[in-house]
Parts: sequence; structure tokens; C-alpha cells
Amino acid sequence: MTVRLRPGLRVLRRTATEVQVGTDPRWAVLLSDLEPAEIEALTAAETLPDMQVLTTRRDVSPDRMRTLLDALRDAGLTTDTSPGRTIPGPAATEAASASLVRGTADAADVLRAREQRTVGVVGLGPTGLGVAVTLAASGVGTLVIDDDRPVRSADVGPSGYRWSDAGSPRTTAAARILRDVSPQLRLGSTPSPDVLVVVEHGAAAPERAQPAAHVRHPPPVRRDP
Repeated sequence: MTVRLRPGLRVLRRTATEVQVGTDPRWAVLLSDLEPAEIEALTAAETLPDMQVLTTRRDVSPDRMRTLLDALRDAGLTTDTSPGRTIPGPAATEAASASLVRGTADAADVLRAREQRTVGVVGLGPTGLGVAVTLAASGVGTLVIDDDRPVRSADVGPSGYRWSDAGSPRTTAAARILRDVSPQLRLGSTPSPDVLVVVEHGAAAPERAQPAAHVRHPPPVRRDP
């Protein structure tokens, strides 16, 4: 078992004898009466895979450092994880954001919940593909994508389509792009996603929202340029 700071927390030197862990007033902690070596050790904690190694430093007291780590644990600023249990890729940024916003010790729980969700995206023009890429990068486990219209030359650009994609079905090109962003992403065909986003060039055709017929609220609809 390893002990790490919650994702996204900063350790800031305040004075010659103080450091502050975290910047949010809801849970930031000020550690005072510190020795220079203790401050150096704590400011290095942001990037350590296991903060327990700080107790092995020769320039600090092991008992004193354990006391400081216990104070951070009691304040909910650390998370206990199994070795090798890290969040890969862009989802790591999502974990840090969730930890800072929610104040949860293990933001990976949020991503594990997302991994069980299915979102449908109907309409894969530049806007729809951008939505799908964002969902994949944020850790959504399954995407149901639907748009067999060909990629247009006007679609090529920051959304992810390449010139070589022009003329190919949008679904085919989008699947390649999404797998590049999130190799573990599942591209499903379930007719019952948890959320459906419909992106249309003009007025939304009701029949294109059929996968969301079971959803209590109407699907979000966005117009594609």
C-alpha cells in the first residue's frame, strides 16, 4: 500500500518554518514549526509515488515525519493506493479536477463510475466529434456513435479529421480517432445509452433520437455549423 497526496494538491512554502498543503480554504492545511529539511521533504511530496519514503530520509526524524504524514491523512489530503494503481492518459487530469472540486480522497472512484457509463453521440461533424473526443478523454467507458455520412473537406481541422478521411464514413474515421485518444474505450451498439447527444446541421430529426427513447428527459441537441 502506498500513500500519495490527493491528485492536484499543491505544497507551498509559506515561511521559513511553514508549508501549506492545498489551496482550497475548505481543506487546506498549514504545517508549522518545521525544520528546513522537513520543508524540503514535504515540498517534494507532490510528485512522489509513495510519501512513506520521506520517513527514510537521513536528514529528518522518522517519527516526526510519520506524525506529519498522519496529520495530512487525518485531514483527508492523502489517498492510500495499491502499488501500480495509477490513472493513465488524459483521465489523470480528470482525476485531479474531480479531487479538487469534490474534495474526495480517491477521485479514481469518480472515473470508475464513468467507466461504467454509456453515452451516445449522434452526428459526427466537427462539433459532434469534439464532444465524443472529450467524453473519451474524460474516462467514459462506452460510446455509441452514429453518423454514416461522409467526412467533408470542411470537417478537416482541429476536431481531428484528416484530409485522408475525406469521403470515408464519419463513424469509421471517428472510431479511429477515439481509439487513439482512449485505447481502452468501448465502441458499443446498445440502443439504450445513459445519455444521448444529438448534433445536427439544421433542425433535429426526431427519428435520429430513437436511441434515447427510454430516457426521461429529452437528449441535448446541438447545431453543427
